[in-house]
This record gives sequence, structure tokens and C-alpha cells, in this order.
Amino acid sequence: MPRAARQPRTAAFTELQAAANSVNENNDCAVKAVAIACNADYHTVRDMMSQMGRKTGKGTEWSIINDTIDRLGYDKVKVDPA
Repeated sequence: MPRAARQPRTAAFTELQAAANSVNENNDCAVKAVAIACNADYHTVRDMMSQMGRKTGKGTEWSIINDTIDRLGYDKVKVDPA
């Protein structure tokens, strides 16, 4: 199967990556995803997740992701992947 063509980065992602770089963060896809989905500041989301147990440079547990979304005042809706 051929490799998918790389898409250009969006302005939103570029801004989030700059925020991550400013604190030497990596492996922070959950932080970026929640920040975009909830229209929240990167540092706010990162700090919230850290307070709930997320470790810098490590993956994020689903419970932390879900709790962060809840604390930001958003509802989650389960969808059928089919």
C-alpha cells in the first residue's frame, strides 16, 4: 500500500506545536487534541492534565482525557464506529 501524502500543517497545529516547544513537550497529541476540540489554551489543558497525573513526554490515559473534557465543560457523545 502506498504511503499517504503528507498534508500541510494547519495554523492551529502550528500554534499548538509552538506552545509545546516552549515547554520542551513531546508525545502530547492528547493535549493538542483536547485543546483543539474544546477551543482551549494549550497550556491550560496541559496543566489540567498534569494535575490529574499526566507525565511530561508520556502518553495520556483515557481517564485523564475524559476528565479534562468534563472539567472544560464539554459533553462527550459515544458514536458507533461502523
